Amino acid sequence: MKKKIFSISFFLPLFLFSSTTEYTFKASGDDAKELKQIVENYKKNKNLNVEISKKEDKTNIKDSRFLAIGINKNIHYSISEGRKIYMQNCAKCHGIDGEKKAYGVSAKLKNLSSDSIYSRFVAYGVDSQFGGKFRSVMQPISARTNSTQLGYIITYLKGDNAFTKTDEIKNSKMQTTPTEQGIYIK
Repeated sequence: MKKKIFSISFFLPLFLFSSTTEYTFKASGDDAKELKQIVENYKKNKNLNVEISKKEDKTNIKDSRFLAIGINKNIHYSISEGRKIYMQNCAKCHGIDGEKKAYGVSAKLKNLSSDSIYSRFVAYGVDSQFGGKFRSVMQPISARTNSTQLGYIITYLKGDNAFTKTDEIKNSKMQTTPTEQGIYIK
C-alpha cells in the first residue's frame, strides 16, 4: 500500500490576541484521506480559511530503469534539495561546498567529477578495504543514502549539468561531423 502524507494547516484567529495562530497536522495512509475529507467538509460548512497541502517525498522516487544501477539521470535534480541533503549528511566533514578534506585525508569533493564522487561513495558500501581507517565513519552514511539522494547531493556540488558528458566529448578525438558516407568514424 502506497502511503501519502498530507499536511493540514488551520488558521484560527484568537480573539484575545491580535495575531493568527497556525496549527499543522501530518497524517499518512488511509487515515490521512479520511482526515482530509473531514477538514474539507468542515471548511466548506463553516466557511473557514483552511489550507490543505499534499507533500511528496522527493528523495524516494521510484526508479523505472531496468536494473536501477547508478544515478537515475532521468530525474531533474534540484540544487536546493541537494543542498538540504548534503547539509544533513556531508557538510560536517566535507565543508559547506565540498572544499574540505574530511579528517584531513579524503579528496576534496569539489575537485572530483560527478562519476568519481558516485564511484567512491558506492565503494564504501561494497569494498571492505575502501576508506582505510575512516571507513567506519563514511560506511553508515553510504548505507543509508539511496542513489536518488546521492544524485541530489552531486547536483548540489557540481551544478545543474552534473550528469552531462559534454566536456568529455569536446576533449575526445571523437568525430563530431559525419564523413561523406554519413558516419562518424575517422
